[in-house]
Amino acid sequence: MLFGKPSGFRVEVHRQRFLHLAWGRLSVTCALETYSVNFKLFDPQGNPLRAVLSATFKEHKDPEVQEKEKNLASPDIMHGHLIHDGDTLVNLTYGVYRDPGLYIAVAEVNGLDTVRNLDSGSDLILPPVR
Repeated sequence: MLFGKPSGFRVEVHRQRFLHLAWGRLSVTCALETYSVNFKLFDPQGNPLRAVLSATFKEHKDPEVQEKEKNLASPDIMHGHLIHDGDTLVNLTYGVYRDPGLYIAVAEVNGLDTVRNLDSGSDLILPPVR
């Protein structure tokens, strides 16, 4: 018997238990999906001293947040982007428009002489698609 319940009693959870996972700069709200414990070291009485926990988490976002993010990724609104080292115009246009071929039009709008060397720290305008 467990807590006065007959053995074999199963508690149904109607919603996932959420947690906030932070590791360095990564910070997400998530739900524990699966976990396993692998005991590695025991004392002479058989009590566990060391264990390895493996866990799988599923990111959770409120529907309101998901809708806002979906709208921000829309190609029909103006986007601004701060150039970082390693950014390429082809990758940026693919990320916003899902069409890397629009890099020439974006270069023209921004008055770029070359698409090969983007100045890190400069701003780039990604106009809406008409």
